Amino acid sequence: MSAAKQRADTFKDKGNIAFKEGNLLEASELYAKAEAAAPQENVYPANLSAALYEMGDYLACLEAISRSWKLSGGGANIGTLALRLSTRAAKALAHGIRGGTISAAFLERHAPMIAELETVASQQQDSNDESARVWREWHAIVTTNGDQKSEAHEARVRLATIPIARRGVNPMLQYYTMGQDEMLSLFDDWGPRDSYPLKINTLSKTRLSELSFLFGGIGDARNMFATLVGAHRAYKGLPKDKRSSVRIHLTLLDIHPSALARDLVVLLLLNDCMTAGVSPTTLAEIKATLMYTYAGAVMPPYAHARQQRTIKSLQERLAAEPPSLPAWLHVNPDAIPALLASLAYWETTANNTKTARGMLAMFNADSSGASFVQMLKMPGLSPSYRAMLQKHVDTPSRVIKTAMDGWGPAEARVLGGLDDPAWSDKTVMEELKKRRAEIAERLLEEHLSGNERPRLAGEAAWFKVTHALLPAKELWERHPEIEHWNKNRKGKAYADRLKSQLRATIENSWKPNMTLFDREYSELSNKSLPNCKGYPDVHSDGMSLPRLFDAFNRRFGIDKGGDLPLEPESPVYTHTTRFFQGVIDALKALDGSIKLEIILGGLMEELGKMNLGTDASRPAKFPRKFTRAYLSNIPDYTHGVLNTAIFVVPCLQEQPESAVASNCLVNSGIWKDDAEFNHNYSLLHPKDIPKFLGCETIRLDGVMGVVSLKPKALPRPIGELATRAELTRWLTRVLLYTCIPGTPGMQNVRVRMPNNLVAFVRLLAHLHAVGYPAHWLAEFLHTILSDRLVTDVAPYLGMFPIPLSDLTRNVHSRRVRLDPWLAEFENILVTSQAGLPFAVSLPREFARSHTDIAVYEAVVQLKGPDLGPMFATAPVQDPVVDILLYKPSKTLAVDALARLISSILEGGPTQMGRGTICLLSSQEVVDIPGRKVSWRLSRERVRTMRAEGWVMVVYRTDNHEAVTSPLPATKWMEVVDVPDVD
Repeated sequence: MSAAKQRADTFKDKGNIAFKEGNLLEASELYAKAEAAAPQENVYPANLSAALYEMGDYLACLEAISRSWKLSGGGANIGTLALRLSTRAAKALAHGIRGGTISAAFLERHAPMIAELETVASQQQDSNDESARVWREWHAIVTTNGDQKSEAHEARVRLATIPIARRGVNPMLQYYTMGQDEMLSLFDDWGPRDSYPLKINTLSKTRLSELSFLFGGIGDARNMFATLVGAHRAYKGLPKDKRSSVRIHLTLLDIHPSALARDLVVLLLLNDCMTAGVSPTTLAEIKATLMYTYAGAVMPPYAHARQQRTIKSLQERLAAEPPSLPAWLHVNPDAIPALLASLAYWETTANNTKTARGMLAMFNADSSGASFVQMLKMPGLSPSYRAMLQKHVDTPSRVIKTAMDGWGPAEARVLGGLDDPAWSDKTVMEELKKRRAEIAERLLEEHLSGNERPRLAGEAAWFKVTHALLPAKELWERHPEIEHWNKNRKGKAYADRLKSQLRATIENSWKPNMTLFDREYSELSNKSLPNCKGYPDVHSDGMSLPRLFDAFNRRFGIDKGGDLPLEPESPVYTHTTRFFQGVIDALKALDGSIKLEIILGGLMEELGKMNLGTDASRPAKFPRKFTRAYLSNIPDYTHGVLNTAIFVVPCLQEQPESAVASNCLVNSGIWKDDAEFNHNYSLLHPKDIPKFLGCETIRLDGVMGVVSLKPKALPRPIGELATRAELTRWLTRVLLYTCIPGTPGMQNVRVRMPNNLVAFVRLLAHLHAVGYPAHWLAEFLHTILSDRLVTDVAPYLGMFPIPLSDLTRNVHSRRVRLDPWLAEFENILVTSQAGLPFAVSLPREFARSHTDIAVYEAVVQLKGPDLGPMFATAPVQDPVVDILLYKPSKTLAVDALARLISSILEGGPTQMGRGTICLLSSQEVVDIPGRKVSWRLSRERVRTMRAEGWVMVVYRTDNHEAVTSPLPATKWMEVVDVPDVD
């Protein structure tokens, strides 16, 4: 043996060791050295091709196969190596074409070799079914009619139209009107305690022209308004030669049309404030209307009249062709019909039927969100979360109590709110002693809210009686009730009788804030949510929002009026209008450099359109990638950090300053810690999120702070990623936990885990973009489709949240049963196969074309006379619905079957054998109050089910109860007007 061959064999042996240990990069480097040492030997490039294939570098793999093949003389006398090279080449070709790394030029250049390799497989197919299968798969790809890139894009578009989340039993959207979180500017931070400055003075002029910000779940738009203020401040800090390059685009996205319509009313009122020549009194009226629209439940008649004029004007502006809006405002045309419907409801039905009395009867005069102090009193908090809260309040509580020890009558009157002029100093101190705990708690809450200065006690007393806000002082002459209050409120004569008269005056002469109503929620909820009585359930203590305004105003230097006197006349109006004056100043200063865009739709769905280029209704010049995004607590409803990483991070610009952030508001108190919070949604230890999902984690403090992610350049080197064994185990967990979800709990604070099997397939596509080899993903999917998954992973069947310790839980290894879910995989994969970035061979019983998948709908009947007692504790909007299709068993009733769903995975129940049950986690429509359900299924399956007498029920995965009565397949009707992408 020559010295060169010995060196080559040494490198090869070391490469073999590295390959077996999963060190693929090291193995490929050693095999390459072996080939370089003995370039005439065919085994070394063959070994290198194996390492390159396992790394997912299919082009380099094929080049190595080509070198080995040439050295072998076209496969002569190399035995089983030829078959291995043939099989590997077919796989690499298939995955490379699907992933876009193999070009037509490469295929043409290597056509003779490809033909020779396929011949090897054809000669051996009797003894090697895998080789024959992968070459059939390859031929299915290359013989596809039409342009492959176009077909792949159309398939990805089709996939994007299938819902990624389970449905709730009631499709009615909840209308959230008044937020509760602190304002933040995306130029500066994720909130007052989470600094993350965007240093635009360091950006090039090109980058300054591409500043774009996404607000997912815009709600009351407070953070967009705050970002405008931050943009203005940052703009003023730029050198003059850079200012002309600044272009700022703000995208306001929400799923609820009434939320966006309400924001538009506020924006038009701001535009009215910028109109030249407006008198001071008229301007005060406009600003009062702005305050009442944004922060009030009821308003005086002149504000109501102006709000109605604004609503009517907005309808006319949106109905114009093109819409007649301020130059800085753009409304997506697709949103306009739904916006007009909300506006028309406010102008007509709501305006004619809703009263201040009715509004205030439903009014809850407490904060829309609990403070730290209030949360400590809540039952059901996890001990760890309660300890975190306690730690947060202990130090300021001690400081406040120590300061109160030194109070005299003056401090007690001013700071303690014990300001009754009839009280002597002695009485004041006696009251302080009696009310010490109450006053200390109030001061603590004000401190923790970041605002100890707003001087709200006077208006708070008025609000406690009236549940109304005070207008500007110059408008008080229109309000004799305010004069009466000011004359009598500090005397003992202002008895309960006078308070009742004052409240009656408000109820009879004031009007409700029409923008708090939603037609569906206000009118249709009378049947499914009878307690609403046609009015919104408004929670507000009236003072929390102005405190937040004041804190932001001081933080950003827009508090031009300085500190308020001890007895301000209209403090809520003052704080609110100061904030909005900062917004007005920003819009004026950035005129020509700013654009606000309104989009109606779901966050993931709309970002998917941008990513695929199917957002044709948006101007081409509008951004599809964003500098920063803020999602508020939308991830509480959309599967948390997992979906943020999959669907939102890829829509960020790949720049150092780019990031997305969100918080947790729905269920903060149930988490043990941040690790549990992030694990619950991702099924990963937080430290492993970058390794699996391909993004950088800035902060993962969702329980008490924010979750913030930023993009990395993709694909990532394979050495940064999880091993194949780690990936397979994690994907198995995600799959099984999706098929069989745990229990959110029956309490009000629940964990929402909406992802269905469509989201699982979308995850696989994302993992390919991250850098995971296509064949890792395809072979895992093939294991599912062949129903041969053997694992020691078992679904989590307990109560959410899923503890971090669940990461190490396992059971005895066994083959799980997946056939009930194959019909759904058929729907997904037949629809999207050409668009997947990896090649997957579908079972022969699957439909051959996406046109063979149809949408079916049915009119369903509830099991009982109404929605049932389970809906009293389980929210009807929670995404917990599956559709169960099955061949009825005489020995197993539907209720028993619904309770046994989790056992199907383990092979039972025995009455439901293979081919007798299908489960669909993705549905087109579920509207139980409307008795309508629709879903996707192949026509061939439906024909078989009708012939065999199958039935369908809707059931809830959280309480394992069937919602509807069994409906025979003969009553499922195909929807024939579903538009096709092609």
